[in-house]
Amino acid sequence: MVCDVCGTRNLEGDGRCVRCGARLEAPVPEPEAQPQPERELTHGERLAVEARDQLAAGDPAGALRTAQRAAIVEPDAFLCRLVLGEAQLALSAFADALREFRRAAEIDPASVEAREKAELARRKLTHPHEPAPAEPQDWRGRLLARKQLVAVAAGVIAGLLVFTVGASAIVSRTSPAGQANRLYREQMRLGREHYQAGRYEQAAVAFEQAWRLKPDSREAKRRLDDALAVAGLAPYPTDTPPPPVGPQVASISPANEYPPFPPRHVGPTPPLTPDGRPRTDLTAPPPIVDTGHTPIPTPAGDAPKLPPPMPDGPSPGPTEAVPGPPRSDPPASDIGTPPAEPGAPPADPRKGSQIVIQVHGPRAAAPAAAAPQPKPPSGDALRGEADRLRAGGRAREAAQKYSEAAARYREEAGQGGPGAGTKRGAADSCERARDLCESQGN
Repeated sequence: MVCDVCGTRNLEGDGRCVRCGARLEAPVPEPEAQPQPERELTHGERLAVEARDQLAAGDPAGALRTAQRAAIVEPDAFLCRLVLGEAQLALSAFADALREFRRAAEIDPASVEAREKAELARRKLTHPHEPAPAEPQDWRGRLLARKQLVAVAAGVIAGLLVFTVGASAIVSRTSPAGQANRLYREQMRLGREHYQAGRYEQAAVAFEQAWRLKPDSREAKRRLDDALAVAGLAPYPTDTPPPPVGPQVASISPANEYPPFPPRHVGPTPPLTPDGRPRTDLTAPPPIVDTGHTPIPTPAGDAPKLPPPMPDGPSPGPTEAVPGPPRSDPPASDIGTPPAEPGAPPADPRKGSQIVIQVHGPRAAAPAAAAPQPKPPSGDALRGEADRLRAGGRAREAAQKYSEAAARYREEAGQGGPGAGTKRGAADSCERARDLCESQGN
């Protein structure tokens, strides 16, 4: 027991609190709520309930007769007036139903049902052709009401999806683009397998085929460059387009790329009239001979003065220059040369007082120097040419060039030098590339 004064819990049976000594009183149990007896329906209300059952069963005429009997028995009963209005509303007697609903609302002003039904009867009376408002349903009810339509729509959507996926798969397998994509994936897979197994040349061939199928594939180009670099072959430049597939068209050489220059006019422009025509009242100038010299125009604008042409044939005999001032050379005894005899020509023309130039016979052209022997191409040049032939699909010619490049590399390695080991490795790589090209050509 709990003390009401200090709140100390005490054992049952003690009359006083062990702490404060207050008298303890046992709590009085609260009486249980007695259920109120249900109110019995009157005779008129029982008739109204019977009329509502008939109305729910689809007998509005029988419900109207029963409701009228209930209204006669109890004219001031709310339920009797409400059911009578419902029966009249079902029989389209909107004015009588409105009157009964308003009387039921007067009997029970707090009834919301009576006011709503009165408003419905009034609307039916003023707008007889207006459809009755549908009862509100939640989204679950609306979904269940349309479950068949939803099921059909879901089936149609699923069928369209399956058809689209199947059609796209068929088109991708039968169309040229689909076949190209499939071959591209297959070549990339083979290239990766060869690369992982250490067969870099076969990997380069597979990646090159994939690059031909998709020239815009950066992955194929990158893997091709990696395989070529690891295999020791010349890598393709990054900005070089893929080699063409099919017959190649010979390009125009620089010699015949442009047509020859048209003939040009040599000499001054003839005078013109104010209207732009050549003048005919002047004496025609003499013809101009194009000797390769630049014409010298005269102030009068007539025929240009040309330098005299060089005569053909041998040059004239010996020509002596004009004597120059005497030279003050030291005595010959000073430089260790014996003195010359009087009247004898000097031993060296340069030591005399005159400069003599002697020309005998026609001018002979200087002997032509021996033409330099063309330097043989290096191994790198031969290897680059072989790579270009291989990229163009000419496997047999590429194999021959690879063989020449390997031989050239062997010669360069035999000459010694710091790069002899690299040359021998390049020769081995060229021989492997030659064998691969021969296998492709066969």
